[in-house]
Amino acid sequence: MTEPSLVPSPLSSRDRWTMAARVGLGTIGCYVMAAVVAMAMARTLPMSRIDAAAAATIFGMTLWPCSVVAVFAFKSVPRIGAVMAGITTLSAVMAWIAGQPS
Repeated sequence: MTEPSLVPSPLSSRDRWTMAARVGLGTIGCYVMAAVVAMAMARTLPMSRIDAAAAATIFGMTLWPCSVVAVFAFKSVPRIGAVMAGITTLSAVMAWIAGQPS
């Protein structure tokens, strides 16, 4: 009977690049996505400007950690990257269509 080794096995180059991509998506990508979604929400919520900005900021700061967890939960890095890019693009288009708040 062999004893389990306490020394971790070395990671392959592909595993390292996958982890680096997840960390990059989890930090920069999720921040950009949360900021753009908050901007779009602030411009489209039907309430006063200050209330809309506060509500959108709270939602964006809640979305950020949830999306970081999703980045590490998804099995495929390109798939979560595409999902995040799609959400960010749709939110940016929605904010652009909504225009400047009045």
